[in-house]
Amino acid sequence: MNGNYLLNISPMADGMIPQPQQERLLAMGKWLDVNGEAVYGSRPWIRYGEGPYYNAPSAGGRGADDPPNESFTGKEIRFTTKDNTLYAVVMDWPGEDAIITSLAKGKAPAGTIAKVELLGHQGTLQFSQDEVGLKVKMPVEKPCDYAFALKITGLKLN
Repeated sequence: MNGNYLLNISPMADGMIPQPQQERLLAMGKWLDVNGEAVYGSRPWIRYGEGPYYNAPSAGGRGADDPPNESFTGKEIRFTTKDNTLYAVVMDWPGEDAIITSLAKGKAPAGTIAKVELLGHQGTLQFSQDEVGLKVKMPVEKPCDYAFALKITGLKLN
């Protein structure tokens, strides 16, 4: 998120792309089919991300996205914006609730959150906002396999 991603595809001498690389590309395409709205035409938000790994001093600071010897959790979030829509990409399934501390009352941008949606899921989600953060009730079924994009409208981002 908030950067460029270089795809390294290494065709063999006969032009064939190795099967593992084909599978990776197809998985990325499947993910973009669901979550592309949070990527295409988006811009960085004032905060790049939040979460235990993002805030860890040993992580190398802002922008370090390759956790050494561990996986992201549902508390690790990355942000993008498009117009007055904020996308919060939760890096792993958070369970029953996603909590976005960057959107706590008093810390969040001006405006009132009008709606929270999960890309790939039909309908809006229940949410509440307090001094801890924006708490979003997640649906039972995941819309994809990883990195789940919440679409948040109502804030004044520009």
